[in-house]
Amino acid sequence: MAYAPEGGTYEVSATWTNPNPGTCQWFDNTASVTGHSDSASVEVCRGADLTVSKDVSTSYTRTYDWTIAKAAGEYDGAVPAGAVVGVPFTVTVSKNGYVDSSFATSGTITVTNPNTFMAVTATLSDTLTGIAGGSCSPASTSVTVPAGESVEVHYTCDFAETMTSDTIGSNTATVTWEQSAVHSPSGVVTSAAAAVAFGAPSSEVNDQITVTDTQQTDPWLVDWAAAKDSTSFTYTIPVTAPPGSCATIDNTAAITQIKGATAHASAKVCGGSNLSVTKTAKAGYTQTYPWTVTKDASRTKIVVADGGNTDVTYTVTPAVGTATPTAWTLTGQITVTNPNDWESITAQVSDSVNISGLTCSVIGGTDVAVAAGKSVTLDYSCSVAAGGDPGTLSGTNTATATWDAAAASTSKGSA
Repeated sequence: MAYAPEGGTYEVSATWTNPNPGTCQWFDNTASVTGHSDSASVEVCRGADLTVSKDVSTSYTRTYDWTIAKAAGEYDGAVPAGAVVGVPFTVTVSKNGYVDSSFATSGTITVTNPNTFMAVTATLSDTLTGIAGGSCSPASTSVTVPAGESVEVHYTCDFAETMTSDTIGSNTATVTWEQSAVHSPSGVVTSAAAAVAFGAPSSEVNDQITVTDTQQTDPWLVDWAAAKDSTSFTYTIPVTAPPGSCATIDNTAAITQIKGATAHASAKVCGGSNLSVTKTAKAGYTQTYPWTVTKDASRTKIVVADGGNTDVTYTVTPAVGTATPTAWTLTGQITVTNPNDWESITAQVSDSVNISGLTCSVIGGTDVAVAAGKSVTLDYSCSVAAGGDPGTLSGTNTATATWDAAAASTSKGSA
């Protein structure tokens, strides 16, 4: 018991302990004298550390690369004019790997203020561990957390393009505040390390492609996941061989989604036309006429006086016999024309006449090379064997050109 003089004061000390961090508690103290008492209350607030937690979501883009090739298959490129040839084409698309890019992580940092009696202003930072070339940025580095509440702050992390999808690391958020103002045990706290693992891509580019072709109406679709390393499409175009010329089929295949991913192929079908032959004929011979003559006198016996004259009339009669033709000749020129503008054809040229005894020969008629789109003119002559007699003055003279139809891809081998 303490004693004090009348009208005096004295001090009494008391120790109060608040057992609940982050809260305030009132403590009452009462003084009494005989017949009277009075009380005084004290609120004791105990500061607590902030807490922080976070989540992580990862993302990156995978861009697939493809190559494309096109080729014509085997076909008969030279056929007789008018024939139809099926020309096969094959379009092949192949996987060419992929590139991962735009690596990023994002999430939410949650800062909780357990102190029910005051707001706390804190500073935020976010760091990566185990991942080189990355940095994280909270949407705000300063945050005021109301008493007894939580504040969420969004953050993002960017990475170097050398990142790969198998990179693994962790992400940690750190919160600092003024310890003395909060009367907290500490002035800093970190979150549990959140694992950063990228796994499968969040978006894919060119994982499905459209393949078009100038010779096809409908496109082809190719899916990366379902396709083999290479996928081929084959189709056939019917081509009619033009007469004496060649038809070229050009076409281009392309991958719609990839700029410059095109492949071109062409095929040529040539139509072989037969050679044509024209000729001239100039015939000649010598006509030999046999003649006879007879002569008659009007009188065959005349008697006249010495020194006298007399007139005698004579009749002279010439007669022509049947003419005999000799020195037979038959000459002219043979023209062989090649209507094909794409090939030379070698021919054998001969000449004959249906008049008995006449034999014809062509000058230079063996292995006659007729260039593409050109003509060759050859001289020929026909003669009768010595002492021969054709027995007629009319007939037919025929020139013939022969060649290898298979080698020339023509429907015939002679004209």
